[in-house]
Amino acid sequence: MKRTAYILSAALLLCSCNEVKDNTKKAINKTGETIGKVGSEFADGVADGVNKTFKSTLTISDDLQKKGISSGKFSMNDDTHTVSIYLIFNSKFDDTLTAKIFDKEWLEYGRCIAHISGKKGDAQFFDFVFDERTDFEMHSNIL
Repeated sequence: MKRTAYILSAALLLCSCNEVKDNTKKAINKTGETIGKVGSEFADGVADGVNKTFKSTLTISDDLQKKGISSGKFSMNDDTHTVSIYLIFNSKFDDTLTAKIFDKEWLEYGRCIAHISGKKGDAQFFDFVFDERTDFEMHSNIL
């Protein structure tokens, strides 16, 4: 009789442990999901704040626009001193371009020359690699 009571007690204990384990697992998963959402929203918020704070501008000269060049997105990589610009060709173009970088007071602090070529309807990224001493600043202006 004692033996049966022990077996029943052990069985109940095992069932209870599995239920507790399952509930704990569900709670941990739900908590992880919530933290993941909050973390993602936080990271997005930080990225937006950084983009607004460090926002630089790219301007395509009127002369280039008349030659059929426009731009899309661009990025600046301080480690490689490279500005990558997505250029769109509304006309055939084959020439050397000079990219200049200015600080927020429009003081020039970098200049780079690159050969650019594209057919009408083409579009692609082009890299402008500046001198290794060129550290991109906040609010830079690229022409």
